[in-house]
Amino acid sequence: MGTSSNTPKYEALLTLTKRLPDLDESAVAAGLDILQTAAAMRMHLHERFFRDQLSEGRFTVLTLLLTAQDWCLTPSELASNAGVTRATMTGLLDGLEQSGFVERRADRNDRRKITVHLKRSGREHLLRLAPDFFTALQDVGAALPETKRKALSSLLARVREAAS
Repeated sequence: MGTSSNTPKYEALLTLTKRLPDLDESAVAAGLDILQTAAAMRMHLHERFFRDQLSEGRFTVLTLLLTAQDWCLTPSELASNAGVTRATMTGLLDGLEQSGFVERRADRNDRRKITVHLKRSGREHLLRLAPDFFTALQDVGAALPETKRKALSSLLARVREAAS
């Protein structure tokens, strides 16, 4: 059960399952493997990309804006699409605005409504960084042959569905 590279944290959690009745130990081990893999992926991306470039949150906001119609969204749309709170989004937008990558504007029709616009400098910065980000992902994905990647994607979709 589990991989041989389990960290002490995951080994301890797996050991704890042996003390609890009515658990499917292999299902728990699979869940722990998924958690450990997700943590390893985040660490990989942090080490290879986010640490020296742009925070994951700011990168996400720029990406959402780049792919939005007219390169603009409301702060609440950004928060929802990024999976963060509105308060967190406010902080991300403050930093991106200070960097000159986005600007907040009052809506033409409803001055109480604010929209966030991706500036040219934000688009250019994101497009300069994107190849390094995708290379970091590709380096991990390339560890599997293409047929296995498709099977993994299908399995992970089932896991996401079960988790939601």
